[in-house]
Amino acid sequence: MDEVINDMNGRLINVEDQLRIVRVQTAKNYEFQTKMEGTLNEKVVEMESDIKLLKKAVTS
Repeated sequence: MDEVINDMNGRLINVEDQLRIVRVQTAKNYEFQTKMEGTLNEKVVEMESDIKLLKKAVTS
């Protein structure tokens, strides 16, 4: 009986470790996604500005 309990405790610890790893990776992924969105938004704004300047240059 003690072996069964020890085995179950070992499995529970393993599951808790895996869950901790998933949580850490999820946080890292969220942080990366947030940074990428910010960078992409900046690039879009820059491109829109470049397009406006090109339109002015072409129509002048």
